[in-house]
Amino acid sequence: MKGVLSLRSGGADGSTTALLVSERDSVYQGPMQWLNPGCFQEGLEYKVTVRFRIYNSDGSVLVCDPAKYPGSNPDGCPEARIYAITQDVLPGQTRHDTWQWLAEVTDVGNDSDRWGT
Repeated sequence: MKGVLSLRSGGADGSTTALLVSERDSVYQGPMQWLNPGCFQEGLEYKVTVRFRIYNSDGSVLVCDPAKYPGSNPDGCPEARIYAITQDVLPGQTRHDTWQWLAEVTDVGNDSDRWGT
């Protein structure tokens, strides 16, 4: 991850804080958390969830066009990904007026071979 990680007031679902990544120099940069597959018990299911909201550099909530793909178009909505899981939040699913939701239940025995990618 490139950028500065800090706490911001006003988190999702009424929580008091959220993580903020600022001073990024690419639309592809953001927070990352590596989970060691060896710490999970095979045969159990684990649920990974992420709530996120995108802000402009001036602190206003990003208003984007879900019809435009991110990266090549500055007005395109961003996408989010949990790399071990095949589910993405795609630009057409992004709304600027709410916290976004990304979640998946995964089985360690079947899915953990993708966890380091």
